[in-house]
Amino acid sequence: MEANTNKEQMQEPLSEGKQPEEMERVLGTGSMVVQGLAWLCPACIIMYYGVINQLSGGAFPLVVLIAGCVMVVAALAYANMGKKYTRGGSVYTYVGGTFGPRLGFMSGWLMMLDYILMPMICYLSSGLYLNILFPQLSANMWTALTIAVVFICNFIGIKFATFINMINILVPIFMLILTIIFIFKYVLGGAPQSSGTLFSLEAFMSPETMRWGGVLQGAAVMCEMFIGFDIATTLAGEAKNPTKTVPRAVMIIVIYTAISFFVVAYLFNCGWMYREGMLSDPNTAVTEYYVYLGLGWMNTVFVPVNTLACVGCCIAGNVSSSRILYNMAQDGFLPKKVFGYIHPKFKTPAFNILHRCSDRIYGAAVPRTDHECGKPCQLWWAFGHGFSQCLRNRRILA
Repeated sequence: MEANTNKEQMQEPLSEGKQPEEMERVLGTGSMVVQGLAWLCPACIIMYYGVINQLSGGAFPLVVLIAGCVMVVAALAYANMGKKYTRGGSVYTYVGGTFGPRLGFMSGWLMMLDYILMPMICYLSSGLYLNILFPQLSANMWTALTIAVVFICNFIGIKFATFINMINILVPIFMLILTIIFIFKYVLGGAPQSSGTLFSLEAFMSPETMRWGGVLQGAAVMCEMFIGFDIATTLAGEAKNPTKTVPRAVMIIVIYTAISFFVVAYLFNCGWMYREGMLSDPNTAVTEYYVYLGLGWMNTVFVPVNTLACVGCCIAGNVSSSRILYNMAQDGFLPKKVFGYIHPKFKTPAFNILHRCSDRIYGAAVPRTDHECGKPCQLWWAFGHGFSQCLRNRRILA
């Protein structure tokens, strides 16, 4: 009987939101776009220059193009479902409304792996880099301070969190634009290792070195970088007009990401044509790239910019995961008095925000390197996202 009640809650009509009155519908399309871009970080594409080029044999732009086309199709499905469901929860709500609350609950928790593990990597990354810049404090202490900043930003309210994330995405975008200006100057100046022109097939895909197996593997990796549009669907419960703003935000995020990532990938290859063995470490190729352009000082700027990007990702992840927990509580899966609690002044799920920050303390308490934690976290992240997307795709075909 309880399961049927939960399913009825999840299968709400198009014009009627089931979101409790405590959650204010104050978000417009722009606010949701900001949160989505903060999650994926608009400048993170440059960090894949070495890894994807090595994997694909110099076809970085082609890899991004394939991934972008695939994710645009996925985003269209999300946008379509956003027109029907006016409450937050994303995959949790979509799967639960079709296949029943139990399967929805399971897919929701699997999707939560995205918003648990990826921010954990970002917390650790910010702690490690800030410790290099300011060694007076340990990496664990910097991680703990980052967690505290994320908690405060989200606790004060969704509008304040969106404002902070606006800063967190504008600064990396400015750094990216500055880099592109120098690439234009370098390429048009006829630098020896550049393409010498802004229209180069070899910069797009090098027929001599390209490996199709690596291209497809790289595309699978790059698909992870487009998931920011999912943030908009978790915030449907706070959107002013969810049937319009959510689909619009989803498509803006994925289209902007696809175009900008492709342009940046192509221009980076134009600036420094990939050759086998030219990079000493593909994982940190962006630092070599700046030295190659004569912009070694940009590597110092990278540390604070990377920190802002990490904080933005963590804020967006906390926003989404706390709202998923809130919806689970409203459906009776979690204690409603705790996980369904809304702060009377700030109108935020205060306990959920604290809960999502408290488990991050583990990352600050256990000494480890970014690489030691990063690989298992990414594997679990990929598993959770992949499985939940399979359930979401099954819902579309139903």
